[in-house]
Amino acid sequence: MKELSLDTERELFDEAEKMLSDLEILGGEVFSKIIVEDAAFSLCEYLPGETIFTKKEYRKSLSLMIRGRATARKKHGGRDLMIRSFEPGDIFGIATLFCQKDEYVSEIRADSSCVVAFVPQKIVSEVFRESPDAAIAYISVLSQKICFLNDKLDSISAPSAISKLCYYLLEKQETKVSMQSLAQMLGISRMTLYRSLDILVENEWIRKEGKTLTVLDREALSRVALSEEIF
Repeated sequence: MKELSLDTERELFDEAEKMLSDLEILGGEVFSKIIVEDAAFSLCEYLPGETIFTKKEYRKSLSLMIRGRATARKKHGGRDLMIRSFEPGDIFGIATLFCQKDEYVSEIRADSSCVVAFVPQKIVSEVFRESPDAAIAYISVLSQKICFLNDKLDSISAPSAISKLCYYLLEKQETKVSMQSLAQMLGISRMTLYRSLDILVENEWIRKEGKTLTVLDREALSRVALSEEIF
């Protein structure tokens, strides 16, 4: 973390105030100046590669990227996954601001020299007490995040395209259907359907003659339907 010169600090406080004035969840222009003048408000500059938040070391603050770029990453199954990136004007720390859990959801690391503004929970609470509209805007953002995560869970828990196709075929020994209708029925694109069919045909698990699909190896289709492997 780098110390800021007084001139740079003044300039950055002006930038922070301008960005905060665009944030409805912090009361916009009405509260932006009040926020930056609060003693609890702070600015920090990070060098490339430095961590801003880790799972164990983070601030209970609404954090606003003023300059530079950072990336949120998370370990999963031995892999280092990029969750999202933050650029000037982006905020993070929303979900954990009022959470009782003593752990952040990911690690945020600076990709370049960057400056982050921290608006502590105390200031945010004061804004919400003074402005119901800001509180509603904050709840709206959280609601959108919940909807996004639900969509993500649906996509993760849903079977793969080839699994869907196998389940469908296992219900019938032979079926005659147009590829467009089948793709719509399975909720996948026609291109994905054709790729899945090619795999099943090449392995001689089914036979395709025009619109007619015939199951040749039900045991193999059952294995594929239950498999987590991505074909």
